[in-house]
Order: sequence, then structure tokens, then C-alpha cells
Amino acid sequence: MTEIIDILMLRDGISENEAYTIINECKEELMDAVYRGNYLEAEDIIASYLGLEPDYLDIFLNEML
Repeated sequence: MTEIIDILMLRDGISENEAYTIINECKEELMDAVYRGNYLEAEDIIASYLGLEPDYLDIFLNEML
């Protein structure tokens, strides 16, 4: 998750705490989508919350588990 935290901090000029808050909100949304069985929504959630390309979905999910 460090890579994504660093990207958010540098790109958006936010603090580490703010980056973690965004990531935690993103995690909640992703878990909700998975619970509903809507796996295709995951890329949209990553883009919406983090402003990252779908390539980062694997990194995000691997570090979430």
C-alpha cells in the first residue's frame, strides 16, 4: 500500500493521514461491491477514489488481503 500512499501524497499534495483515509474509504466501497458480487465495478471504484489506472487494482487488492 506504500506505493499508492506515496502516489497520492505526491500527486495530490495531501498528508499521509489523508491518503489513508481515502484508501480506507476505497476499501469499504470495494468490499461492498464484492459483497454484492459486482466485481466489474472495482476498476471504477479505484479510478473514482484514487484517480489511478486499472493497473493499480492488482496492487491495491494484493495489499488489502
